Amino acid sequence: LPAKCFMDFKPAGGLCHIFLACLKFRHEHNWKKIDLSSSSRLEKHIEMLGCVERDLISSKCWEKPVVFISPSIEKALTSRLMEAVERMGATVASSPVEATHVIHPPPSNWPGNSSEDSQHQRFRVIFQEGRGVLLHWLYSPGTYTTWFTGLQMEWPYGVESPPHPESGRPWDVDARWLLYSEEYNEWMVEEDFLLPAGGLRPRASYTRKYYHTIMCGSGSIG
Repeated sequence: LPAKCFMDFKPAGGLCHIFLACLKFRHEHNWKKIDLSSSSRLEKHIEMLGCVERDLISSKCWEKPVVFISPSIEKALTSRLMEAVERMGATVASSPVEATHVIHPPPSNWPGNSSEDSQHQRFRVIFQEGRGVLLHWLYSPGTYTTWFTGLQMEWPYGVESPPHPESGRPWDVDARWLLYSEEYNEWMVEEDFLLPAGGLRPRASYTRKYYHTIMCGSGSIG
């Protein structure tokens, strides 16, 4: 399930549908509670998540990606991307007009895997509550977030709204978005893979060192 749905707090938004679908599934199966740590219910939990996904799609809180792979991508990489599409349960479009995501070549200096990106120590602040902030680490799945709490002051820059394509237009992302989605078995955050020359601009990101400098070394990660 995409992490952004868990951050959709609007009435009848993504989080609301996730809770309702889980509660409905629990009621239908006469469970006293939902215990995701129970190995004996693993298959049922997977079935429940499938129900949640279908509910998010039918309620238009989320749209399963339909990707168009740019013909400018080399053949070997195109084959890897096609395999990733199949494993992620997405669909391939025959033209960019039909796609939700257009996949472009990766950066020229990309080593061919996530080894360097996984060591990236930059983050964006995606949520703020008083003197606590939720950090998203670049090139990590949307669920790989960190709460930073107990700050001596509020984060001074606020929280920017995330970029999003205009209605009817696809995301323009590089190939790493799809390959890393397959690697983590979770749809990655498009904002991390926007094209430098594209129409959308990512929000400001910061280093861990800069964060500690701004916040005077206060706070604790939790």
